[in-house]
Amino acid sequence: MLPKQDGTDHAQEYDGKLSFATDAWTSPNHRAFIAITVHLEVNGQPLRLLLDLVEVAKVRVANANGTS
Repeated sequence: MLPKQDGTDHAQEYDGKLSFATDAWTSPNHRAFIAITVHLEVNGQPLRLLLDLVEVAKVRVANANGTS
């Protein structure tokens, strides 16, 4: 069975192996993003699909004494 164009609905029905990957980066204007992709093979050809692209909310990181 071939995946749908958006790649999200048939992942559980796909008969082959699925490999998932993530990538995170910060844009030049200091906005952070994470992409989630799935990689598979269809009729002997590699196929990669973007499942989601998310802008990460601002995160506060605590220092050693627990304050941000």
